[in-house]
Amino acid sequence: MIESNSLKLRLTTPGGSHELKLDLSESRLCYADRSYPIENGIPVLLDDDNEVKNIVAANWSESQPGALAFYNRSDDHDNYCRSELNVEMEHLKELLGTISIDGPVLEIGSGKGPLQGIGGSRYVALDYSFTALSSFIDPRYGRVCASASSLPFPSDYFSCIFSVAALEHVPEAADAFEEIHRTLKPGGAIFLMPAWHCEQYNCEGIPVRSYSELNMRQKLIKLLFPILRSLPYKAIKSVPWRVLRRISSGLIGKPTNLRFGRLKPDYETFWISDSDAASRIDIHEACIFFQSRGYEIKSPGSTSLSQVLARHVPLIAVKSSR
Repeated sequence: MIESNSLKLRLTTPGGSHELKLDLSESRLCYADRSYPIENGIPVLLDDDNEVKNIVAANWSESQPGALAFYNRSDDHDNYCRSELNVEMEHLKELLGTISIDGPVLEIGSGKGPLQGIGGSRYVALDYSFTALSSFIDPRYGRVCASASSLPFPSDYFSCIFSVAALEHVPEAADAFEEIHRTLKPGGAIFLMPAWHCEQYNCEGIPVRSYSELNMRQKLIKLLFPILRSLPYKAIKSVPWRVLRRISSGLIGKPTNLRFGRLKPDYETFWISDSDAASRIDIHEACIFFQSRGYEIKSPGSTSLSQVLARHVPLIAVKSSR
């Protein structure tokens, strides 16, 4: 819980994991053999030491390669951060009205902050982009620069965790889902709305590039768009696999790992929405992941049929209180 400018954290070293309370008014967090900067009240808790150093030292107005530079550029946030998420905000407020808020509320991938403050003073914003946190999130809220695949918070900590248009950008999507499960307290709720089912051809900008710019493989994909993007093709491609996955996970009878596709994101040219996506996440896989851990699936629905046929809708689920 956020109390008087402090935040409870969980940091991991080779010697194990430990919990500590961080005073956000400090300028540095020293823990075991590591030191983390706290810039403008934002702890930078990335696992990679070089990334931590670059966050506070780099000039992000200059072009640099890689994911860290892409998301911290100060001149390009309008391309990949939405300023309004009105429908999602209403759904989240409705969800929070149905559960007991007895702990902090976490947003993963807060971006330009259109959903900041949901959950009141206990709201915590987490983003990989230090620039986004410092530029768009009100400092009265908890702000943490970290990766979704390694959440620096205690287990069973949050009453609600929500994320919109963010998890598809996490290279290790399976780790992010495990971390969401670990840090959500029993009886807590999740609201996840990544861009489900991202495609590699968007990462390559094929829909918006001319044929003359494409290689033969890319030209063939562009030519086949009427088929590849059609609902019948997508159904034929996904539904049988989903049915098999549901049957196999039911026979195993234990928590299943999240299966996802790895994409090659483009961090140099923002061709099109989600050309920077690093993971292809199937909403049905996400349903199985949480259902196998005892969650009650509210959306896309509690039945196998509703989940097998699910497309681009939020995943809303409540963790078992047992």
